[in-house]
Amino acid sequence: MERICAYAIVFLRNGGNLFALKTIMGHQKLEMIERYARFVGQHIKSEHEFVSVLISKLEI
Repeated sequence: MERICAYAIVFLRNGGNLFALKTIMGHQKLEMIERYARFVGQHIKSEHEFVSVLISKLEI
């Protein structure tokens, strides 16, 4: 994975937004940034599934 791509993914996973990332990276269009968002979406989905399992185990 390229260093720039890794930076973008880490930035988004830590709460950065797409518009800020677009500006930071100097992209003219959001379409370029949407590629990084797909990686983050998968991460969020797996985190949600993990937390859902924990919550279901805590419920009595």
